[in-house]
Amino acid sequence: MRQHVTTVYDDRIYGTTAVYTAPQHNDLLGQCEYVSVQTVVRSVGGTSPTLSVATESSNDQSNWIAGGTYVISAADISGTNKTQSGSFTQTSGLGATRLKIWLGGTAPEAHLVISVCRRTAG
Repeated sequence: MRQHVTTVYDDRIYGTTAVYTAPQHNDLLGQCEYVSVQTVVRSVGGTSPTLSVATESSNDQSNWIAGGTYVISAADISGTNKTQSGSFTQTSGLGATRLKIWLGGTAPEAHLVISVCRRTAG
């Protein structure tokens, strides 16, 4: 059953260093069993740019554990207004979840919007 739809990331990314969803979304992302993710990428630059999104979980929101789930794995984002989607199921049982987001390629940059739909079984 659909619980909530919200935008958890809306910003420009430069380079290949990972960025994360803001802390105010950690509890929200950790509350449901199933999360659908949609990304919209605009104003892309660089050579052969790709987008990856993965989960990380924590109980204390200081020490994060890779969730083992790639929501989106090295998706080609060259061009304009590329949309990708993926989903993940909570398997860690930890209280908070965040999304790790990074670009690949040479000198990649893009404006990225990520929205999520939280769902529960039933």
